[in-house]
Amino acid sequence: MNPDLGSDPARPFLHRRGPPMTAAVPLFLMAVLAWKLARLRPDLDTIFYGVTLVWGLGYGVYMLLAYRAFPETLWAGTALATLLTGWSLHTLALIHPGYALHQALAFLLGVLGLYGLVLVRKTWKRSFFSTPVLLGGYLLTSGLMALTLAIGVHPGGQQVRLWLGCCGVYFQPAAWHKVTTLGYLAWGLGSGLDGAFGQHARWTKNERWRWVYRHRHRLWWAGLALTGVLLFLQGDLGNLALFLLMTATMTARYAEYRKHLLPGLGLLLVLGGAWAWRLPRVQTRLLAWLAPQTDPWGAGYQILQATKALRRGAWTGTGPALAHPQRVPLVHSDMFYAAVAEIWGWMGAAVLLGGLLLVVYWAFVVALRAGPSTVAGGTAWGLAWWWGLQTALVVGGTLRLLPFTGMPIPFAAYGGSELTAAYLGLTLLMEAWHHPANQVPANEVRALRWAVQIVTVLFALLLTVHGLWLLW
Repeated sequence: MNPDLGSDPARPFLHRRGPPMTAAVPLFLMAVLAWKLARLRPDLDTIFYGVTLVWGLGYGVYMLLAYRAFPETLWAGTALATLLTGWSLHTLALIHPGYALHQALAFLLGVLGLYGLVLVRKTWKRSFFSTPVLLGGYLLTSGLMALTLAIGVHPGGQQVRLWLGCCGVYFQPAAWHKVTTLGYLAWGLGSGLDGAFGQHARWTKNERWRWVYRHRHRLWWAGLALTGVLLFLQGDLGNLALFLLMTATMTARYAEYRKHLLPGLGLLLVLGGAWAWRLPRVQTRLLAWLAPQTDPWGAGYQILQATKALRRGAWTGTGPALAHPQRVPLVHSDMFYAAVAEIWGWMGAAVLLGGLLLVVYWAFVVALRAGPSTVAGGTAWGLAWWWGLQTALVVGGTLRLLPFTGMPIPFAAYGGSELTAAYLGLTLLMEAWHHPANQVPANEVRALRWAVQIVTVLFALLLTVHGLWLLW
């Protein structure tokens, strides 16, 4: 294969299309869906129509702002992600209208976040992938995570305190920290770390800063270790597992880091497993995963009800009028896949996973265009793995393939901080599209093909297990 793919390396995979028709299709589909649901469920209150209006307004503003800020961006992925959000908002409105309204407001917050980021970029005249932005964002979110250890709260008053806020407004710093960690990883693995220290003579000539220059890679690894320690102390095992997987998938592409990767991850898994097993909450989840029938009205209740929801939905779903997924605890967030499976059936679950797979594919294409070895391309590569792996972990937990992690499905399940973080990732993808690489080696093209095949096989495996649950 020719290593030089021209000025647009992503051209063999996808072609650019103008935004007008691409932006109009989701609006038409959501209008049809809202009209159909209103016919099937006459008892829906005004919150349902308010959610439709808020999503339509936010979608229009988001596409307009994105078009003005990134006029040459490939629009299919952005439109598809917002369409998945709209469909999920209407599904949430059938289950818990109040949560749907909160999620719609979080979507608007993500739209305003895009405007704020573009405004900051124009004011500072810096790319999102510049050293001050990536390093500053990582340190800021790390500080917010550290604050949760001291003044963290839980919106429901439980012992797990992973949120900051008061007066009914809460946010989870760990969700935003995932995005900044991906940028930090790409900055260190790509050319950003050496470029930041090498472009200033004071790092090498001044005796005071020479130590920092010599140990720059160790300091970078220390920053990643800080993230692991914070997640350990928080007891957020789902995000900790996701952090280790993202670090592994991004670091494994660089030969100079592989010799340190597997021993370090193995040590973390052993120590983390030994430490986590001592936590009563972790023991309860593992026992509920292995044998939910031993405590059907306690720890195993959630997973047993989720299994019943999968079987009630069967292949085509019970429909919006007959579904009652509220029987599953936390069905609006952690078990949202069970709600989709009961209302829309296996076919609806396939549409959800297929749409997320296309979003992941779009992120991989952006990574190829920017060059996965660059900071912009590495961030896009990490975003693709984040969305793909988190979806696999959540759905795998619902299907009892994996222990339950308690994370929401990206762009779909209820979680305001997760939704705004996902749309921050979309903004970074649109920015990365404007950093094309002149040459992309053939091995990076092969790596992208392998990555897409791995995620596709994972999602196909999840749908196969879902179908086996229906046949068994």
